[in-house]
Amino acid sequence: MRTASKNILYTTANSWIYDDAHKGGDPAPWKTLFYLVDAVIVAALLAAAVIIWLNYRKKSRKA
Repeated sequence: MRTASKNILYTTANSWIYDDAHKGGDPAPWKTLFYLVDAVIVAALLAAAVIIWLNYRKKSRKA
């Protein structure tokens, strides 16, 4: 158990996550595009929900 823990900690400490060359910087271009597309989809769905709600509210006031 002690050796297994040591091996896991050694691997983690020496992995690329703790390498200074990989810290910071800009995200990959495909990630930026993915986040932008997600934001547009969420905005469109939110706008559709508001339009549906306003139409429902308008119809319920007439009745």
